[in-house]
Amino acid sequence: MRVVNGKLIFSSNNKPENINNQTDNILKTCHNLELQIIQMKEELSNWQKKGGEISSENVTTYLKELEYKFDFLQMTISEQAQKLFWLKVLSILTLLSLWFFMSTNNQVNSSTKNKNYKQTESLELMI
Repeated sequence: MRVVNGKLIFSSNNKPENINNQTDNILKTCHNLELQIIQMKEELSNWQKKGGEISSENVTTYLKELEYKFDFLQMTISEQAQKLFWLKVLSILTLLSLWFFMSTNNQVNSSTKNKNYKQTESLELMI
């Protein structure tokens, strides 16, 4: 029975067909759950068997592989850090050289402008 707006509504779920369908669904669900439990038990037993196979040799080889990977990563990171350092140094030197080059070009231009300006002044005075 359901309650809608405070009123009891009788549903037609009490028919034998609906009850049979519901019991079938419940049985299927139970069967699926039993299968899942059986699979979980098998996985647990397999995991326990593998756990017994762990030996000190396997652990040492695994640790050696990890150490090799760690050394490789450490070497790669240090090489990249060196490359990054030299890239930064060279970029700073390049920027400084460009700044020096631009400043010297501007100084030459300003001195030639002053000379040209002085020459035109002297020509005007002569006329």
